[in-house]
Amino acid sequence: MAVTERILDEIALELYNWNGLPEWMELFLRVLASLPGGERAEELGFAPLTIGWREVALLGRWLSAVESAEDVQYIIAELFPEEVET
Repeated sequence: MAVTERILDEIALELYNWNGLPEWMELFLRVLASLPGGERAEELGFAPLTIGWREVALLGRWLSAVESAEDVQYIIAELFPEEVET
């Protein structure tokens, strides 16, 4: 089994056994429905988002980097800088 398949199996098992927030599972499955190969999630009623591989890759990189509330505040400030008064 390839390393990627093993990681995906671990993630799928964790999601299957986790009784977390339904909103999280819906978000996760909507992301999957948005990508090529996600047709089954869409058939199960999860509406695709208007995202693709690039957005998913950026989201994954950002989520892997976030470690604190300050990190969240930092990225929001970078995306929406306060206007400087002159």
